[in-house]
Amino acid sequence: MTLAAQFAGDVQVSGTLTPARINLPPGSVTAGAVSGGPGQYLPATNQGQQYQPEYKQASGATAAADQQVVHVTRGASAVLIDFVVGAVVANIGAAIVTFDLWKNGSSVLSAPIVLTSATAAYALAGATITTASSVAGDVFEVKVTVAASSGTLAKGAFARLCIREDPN
Repeated sequence: MTLAAQFAGDVQVSGTLTPARINLPPGSVTAGAVSGGPGQYLPATNQGQQYQPEYKQASGATAAADQQVVHVTRGASAVLIDFVVGAVVANIGAAIVTFDLWKNGSSVLSAPIVLTSATAAYALAGATITTASSVAGDVFEVKVTVAASSGTLAKGAFARLCIREDPN
């Protein structure tokens, strides 16, 4: 077994240090170590971004059919992490509120998410995303449909998309 070298004081390397593995303790890399001043910060092109755009109807408003753009991919590529929906006040009886997530006019879900009277207020319901990839310019829309043949529709319908974009 090889013993690790130990140094009691500071160590300076005149060339390039290329460790096979490095263990940096929490707090050892600060913003000052990443940036050298104005114009020398970590460039945006090296930073992935996670967005969580939301769709919402007013909390006291009865759920209504609607379709709205919630996100346009800006990064070179992206991946959908999840899509969840709910309502502030649950459906009563046979009323249902259905959500779908569309990319460029087509659903990316295995099946739309259906909220029934069995879905509690504020409970999040999700679906399987079948088309998780995205590229710059892709447009995401939330589509809501309702049916209240013999019941009372939910109030305050909402949805949240989680998407991670890579700028390069």
